[in-house]
Formats: sequence, C-alpha cells, structure tokens
Amino acid sequence: MSEATIAAALSAAAGAGLSNVVKPKMRTEAALNGQSEYKQLQHRFWIAFKEFLEKNSQIRSQTPFPQHWTSHAIGFSGAWLSSVISMWDMETGKNNPEMRVEFVLDGDRLSATL
Repeated sequence: MSEATIAAALSAAAGAGLSNVVKPKMRTEAALNGQSEYKQLQHRFWIAFKEFLEKNSQIRSQTPFPQHWTSHAIGFSGAWLSSVISMWDMETGKNNPEMRVEFVLDGDRLSATL
C-alpha cells in the first residue's frame, strides 16, 4: 500500500478536522530518519491530533510518537484513554483503516487508587 493511500485512509478516518495535516512526505526523508514512511505518517498524525485536542477539547495527549496509539490521562492512575489509528479493522477483521478510542483499566494500579 502506498503512502498516499495510507494518508488518504487516515485522513478519512480522522475526519475533516485533520485532513490537511496528514500528507505524504518525501521518501528521502523517511530514509534519512530511519523510520518507515508509515511510522512517519503516524507521527505526523499524532502531532496534528494533539494540536487539535489542545485547541478543541479538555482532553490532553502524551508526547506524540511514531506508533499506532497515543494515551490520554484522565486524572488518576490505573485508568486512561487510548486513541488508536490502524490499517486493520477490528470489527470486520479486514485490512480497512479505522480510528477508535479505548477506555483502559489497569486492575492492579486502579484498585490501589480506589
């Protein structure tokens, strides 16, 4: 799958608010940074998503990394939100882009908090 296809898929999954920032970069940049084009695309997406949240929400995000998820603190240890972008659709089990939010509870850390 080409980077342009991935960028279009992630833009569609994210909605219009982020469509202008998820654009392919030059292949030479990917080689220079030692990261795959897909990882660079994920990193740019999370940077834009963090900026979007800071302007439009009370939800805060961790420092963006080139990975398929990012975490959001919700005020106490043992529970957090996790935003995920993926080329794999968990619902259909097919190669189809998706964006989802997961509510995570870590039993050991959570019980110590409550």
